[in-house]
Amino acid sequence: MGKKRNEFACVVSNKFDCLGHEKMNVESEWQLMKRVLMDTAKEVVGKSKKHKRNTWISDKTLNLVEEKRSQRHKDVEKYN
Repeated sequence: MGKKRNEFACVVSNKFDCLGHEKMNVESEWQLMKRVLMDTAKEVVGKSKKHKRNTWISDKTLNLVEEKRSQRHKDVEKYN
């Protein structure tokens, strides 16, 4: 974990050094900082993988929930 943290800090520092020290309003500075941090995080750390949904909900239960939802929408459309 320390290696990635150091690499991230180094890359962020380098990017901010390259930008210079221009006078900007607070919103512009925030957007710039946010963009640099997010871009660097994607470069160094990468994007996380999506986790599979919880296994405590069975497919049968999910199908019943979906069926209930679709029936509820049919009733709403019927009475509008």
